[in-house]
Amino acid sequence: AYYVKFKSGTEVARLNYNTKALLSDAGTAKSLVLHASANAENENRESIRLYLTFLAGNPVAGTYKQGDAAFKYLVSGAYNPGDATVTYSAGLTPSTELPLSITIESINNGVIKGSFKGAFYKHDLATGIMTSDHDNYTEGEFNLPIQ
Repeated sequence: AYYVKFKSGTEVARLNYNTKALLSDAGTAKSLVLHASANAENENRESIRLYLTFLAGNPVAGTYKQGDAAFKYLVSGAYNPGDATVTYSAGLTPSTELPLSITIESINNGVIKGSFKGAFYKHDLATGIMTSDHDNYTEGEFNLPIQ
């Protein structure tokens, strides 16, 4: 079964609908989006997306951390708790309590597997302001089909 799961505090989220890893060209860069939802609804559904942009080369197994000094890749993430007024974002704040880290463990037979952790900061969609309120997502795992 395909999924993304993670822990926030003592709660464990397991998202196993609309599961996919989308790989696309963005000029000379490669964009990889890892996505999963909590249900099949289209509006205000709980979902998570992890983004990896490789400024040169293709995605390969390895650990990719927020703030790459060599500027070979970028990582970010977005979590929608199923609320039309707020999202949580990672990798967009220069210095965080728990910098976003995404590990690709394997890419085999059209499936990408790995893990992640990071601080996701509350983003008020009405005002556009990203607050200092955040949740640390730990023990994150993904197992997704590449499309």
